[in-house]
Amino acid sequence: MEFAKHQTSKCAKESPYRFINGNTTGRIKSAAQVRTLKFEAKQEKAKMEGIYATNDMNDCLRTMANIVTKDVSTRHDRRDDGNDVLTGIVRRCAFVPTSNEPNTPAVAPDIILHERSLCALLGEVCESCKSVISLDSTGHMVNFKDTDFDGKVLHTMMMLQYRESTITRQQNRFSRGDDFTSIRISERISSWNTATAICSWFTQLMEDVQIATESILGRRITPKIGMLRCDNALQLVTGPIMALRLPHHIDSAKGYNNISLILLIQHESRTSSVNGSVNGERMDNKTSCMLVMSRLEQYSPTAITICNVHTYLYRRDGYKRMKTKPKSLKGYYTGVNRLYGNVAHAFMREKSVTRLLVRIALLIAIFERERIPCMKIGVNTKACAGHDKNKVKDMAQAMDDLVKRGINTLYNSISENGDSMIAEELRQVGNTDHQRFRGGTNIAGDMLRMVSDTLVFSLTYPVHVDKAKKEATIRTLIIYSPYDFCTNGSWDIEVQPKIIGGFEKEVSLPYNKGSIENPLCASELANYWRKEMNRAGLNSAAISQVAGAAWDRVLFDSNMSLEAHLNDLHNRNSRHKRSLKDIPSFMMGRWDDTVETAAYTSNQIKVQPEKRKRRRKQAAARTVGTTMREEDRESVWRRDDKETSGVLKEKFERMVKVLKAAMHQERDSKDANEYVFDRKNIKSMFEVLEYVSTKSNLGTNLSKKKFYEWHNGQRTKMLPDEFDQLIDGMYDKYVIGAEKRMKEASRRVVSGSERKYKPQRILTESVEDGYDYEVLWTDGNVTHEPQSNIADTGVIDIYDWDIDAKAKLKRLDRCYPKIVTIRHQFGESLVDLGSDEVNWRRSAYVDTKSAQALPSEGDTIYIMFKKAGNIEVRCVIAMIPETKKEEQRSRK
Repeated sequence: MEFAKHQTSKCAKESPYRFINGNTTGRIKSAAQVRTLKFEAKQEKAKMEGIYATNDMNDCLRTMANIVTKDVSTRHDRRDDGNDVLTGIVRRCAFVPTSNEPNTPAVAPDIILHERSLCALLGEVCESCKSVISLDSTGHMVNFKDTDFDGKVLHTMMMLQYRESTITRQQNRFSRGDDFTSIRISERISSWNTATAICSWFTQLMEDVQIATESILGRRITPKIGMLRCDNALQLVTGPIMALRLPHHIDSAKGYNNISLILLIQHESRTSSVNGSVNGERMDNKTSCMLVMSRLEQYSPTAITICNVHTYLYRRDGYKRMKTKPKSLKGYYTGVNRLYGNVAHAFMREKSVTRLLVRIALLIAIFERERIPCMKIGVNTKACAGHDKNKVKDMAQAMDDLVKRGINTLYNSISENGDSMIAEELRQVGNTDHQRFRGGTNIAGDMLRMVSDTLVFSLTYPVHVDKAKKEATIRTLIIYSPYDFCTNGSWDIEVQPKIIGGFEKEVSLPYNKGSIENPLCASELANYWRKEMNRAGLNSAAISQVAGAAWDRVLFDSNMSLEAHLNDLHNRNSRHKRSLKDIPSFMMGRWDDTVETAAYTSNQIKVQPEKRKRRRKQAAARTVGTTMREEDRESVWRRDDKETSGVLKEKFERMVKVLKAAMHQERDSKDANEYVFDRKNIKSMFEVLEYVSTKSNLGTNLSKKKFYEWHNGQRTKMLPDEFDQLIDGMYDKYVIGAEKRMKEASRRVVSGSERKYKPQRILTESVEDGYDYEVLWTDGNVTHEPQSNIADTGVIDIYDWDIDAKAKLKRLDRCYPKIVTIRHQFGESLVDLGSDEVNWRRSAYVDTKSAQALPSEGDTIYIMFKKAGNIEVRCVIAMIPETKKEEQRSRK
């Protein structure tokens, strides 16, 4: 990209000035003086760096002027007349809002920060592809202590998701999570956080992007955002729509929610196997997705979705945070709170917006039903210890059938009235008093009424009958979802009842009313889920899937990359924490961060094509290496009572090889014990991988459960992607890097045949076939010798070598090469001497033709080492020791 060409002069960051107090001999008499001197040193250092560390407006302005001077001095395209555009990073710093609307406060801090080069990057990305932007707000950062705004200031960040915006699905196969970082384009610090305020921020940013692209790229680009992903605050939805909209677009979050929900239901109707048809044929998914995004562009300036993790947390804690809880549920807090958590987790995984609407309708029907059926109970009715599980399963199956009917009802309703509903929403543009979220009324109202009228969700039974008092205890069980997670790792495809119980009521006998009060009847809970149904167009993750298919991109449902960035700023970044003491320090710190981000992003863009090219070749080589004939796909490796395919064995052996190489190369490091593993102990292998992942950032988020499942043969897929990335990175570092070092070392080592001393023993094997062995010579020197030198010199004392090898084996924890077979050449035949388990104090063996003693000095043997492949090394016997009995006799 052109952006990368312009990031040259900014790559070098100024070295920080080190303030030194000078000689203080005789001056320091107390700890208070030391603290005072340190404070003076920090103040002097800040002034040297151009920071006036107070929140006084004059000091803020002087710091801004110093940032402008730094910025202009680093520009390679600065103007001679001094009319440079977008200098510095501060675009607005004021305490008077720019709006005259009734709800606007008279005084409020309002600081906007963004820099020219990153604005140009945003414009170039928007010009070439569909850009994906993340928005999120946080507190406890910049603050104005001892003022009316103390604790009321929000810090809102805008991040460009470069990977999601520019990398296609095909390219994403050869990309890793750390290839591109999320880029902080702009940020706003203010206590005034309405839709109007966000609109003014976006409007200024869009204008500055046009100025920046004209200045750097030579052409004026009007940015167009493809998708905006934000948190639950509706002003982050309405504000950008107001700033980016054209005259024919909707103007609020309510209108966008309703239109996008209708388009998503139409999409699922077209692509479903039941109702989907265009001229009698079902439309394929990609064509339908492209149609959805094309129509959405007609009605909205951008696609918008709310981060599904924010939505999950909001739903999970909905009952906990409810200020006025229903009195009837006072004793059932734990059960209802668990119900909210379970459905929130299930809804986060739900990709179908129509099924999500129907499942929410089930909850609304449960919470709005006042009475539920109850069996007739008499004095002679037998008490039940528990509920009938078969009956509950049948009820879950009936509920699943109702969900399917509800989906068809939604399809039919939107097919008939969808376009007229969209036209009605467009007529409400500019009339904010009549705009509403209509997901649960106009759009899904028919389905909701049908579900409420026909749903059967409860089961009642007596658990105790007192004939003497003519009283009974009735227990109620409620099925709130017909779906549960499958044991194979898939989500919500198995009909299995999710229940909540423990509701008990005392009644007098006989009880013949036929119904009982619904213990979960609560209008507060029903209204909560009606609100969630109304906003399903924003809260559903379906739009991310549709946009990803239409644009050929891998789009995520959450803002977790931005959340990780905020977590780093809050808890880990010490430089950022130091900059939060005052506004001038924060401005200067953000300027330094922007310079580093621009240089880092430029480098990522430049090296990415070569990285993908290299990984494509590596993937092709691995594919060729793992290709097998059909008859070779039988189980060839048995681990305990499980048979494992040849491909899995190859992957496992590759991982062991990499771990061996890492353990060998780190054997002298301070953390050498962290690399020790046993190939028979899966826990030790995972701990090494986890340690390397944490230390070197080669892989992230390693799941012990997935690793164990793969090792036990329970996963149909080979290894999870994060483990593949980690092992590939370790292979590059420890194996390929070791090859280069060994090649360099072998050039400096004298050939074995030219040495006058013979090798005493081999210490360790090489980490790659055909290269060095670590050899201890009789003169005490240790060198790395290639395999050819070992074969040429041919000096291995079998007896002593084996004893030393076994001792070395314990010290290095199986880093020594395992021996498969040892053979001795006798005439034209090879005689097998045994394996590494053989007793080396062996007696003479007998050949088929004549008797022959042990190999003598100068004879040839062949040792088969078990490495990545079985490599046979030809060696010459240097010395054969006496047997144990002869040795004992000689000692006597």
